[in-house]
Amino acid sequence: MRTSALVTAIAAVLVLAGCSSSAEGSTPTASVPSATTPPAISEPAEPTPVDVDDPSTWIIDGAGIGPVERGAALPAQGSSLGPYATVQDDCPNPGVRHFTADELPNLTVVDGDGDELVKWVGVDGWNVSGALENSASTAAGIALGSDLAEVESAYPDLELTREYGTTTFHSTADSGAWIVFTVEDGVVAAITSSPDPTVPTEYCG
Repeated sequence: MRTSALVTAIAAVLVLAGCSSSAEGSTPTASVPSATTPPAISEPAEPTPVDVDDPSTWIIDGAGIGPVERGAALPAQGSSLGPYATVQDDCPNPGVRHFTADELPNLTVVDGDGDELVKWVGVDGWNVSGALENSASTAAGIALGSDLAEVESAYPDLELTREYGTTTFHSTADSGAWIVFTVEDGVVAAITSSPDPTVPTEYCG
């Protein structure tokens, strides 16, 4: 009786050992990731080329506006400044150059103290028909005629840096300098690339 029970127990152990061995030798159910073709690396988008003859393609940032760079000499009139071929002579300050062109924003360039290098450059639509539709813009798409709410949405760090009557000046840091938005009645009336977080209210005086 004891012999029979012992044989039965040994047989059971052998059966269990066989199952364990079989399980160890079987292919794991967890799948190994199969080799796949790596995703293609997309090339960075090419920046939109600036057309000197089309100021609506000019980008406004802390470094300048279109072909006009702060800290550099003003490009020669003609091909370098596109359609801005007329300089108004109504400003007694020789360091201020005020350019106009048909149905384009005014372009104002202000030199530093006696060095003839651009210190400020700005665009405005005062007294110019069609200017808003042909305005240069910032990289975020803010142009003359944009609402202040649009500017605040595009630049969460926007600062109110000056108030002059009903006109307010709002600035955002960019390229080691500032973009200054002059706002009248909630609408952007001028945009200036400036070394300071605000701009003078008068350049000629």
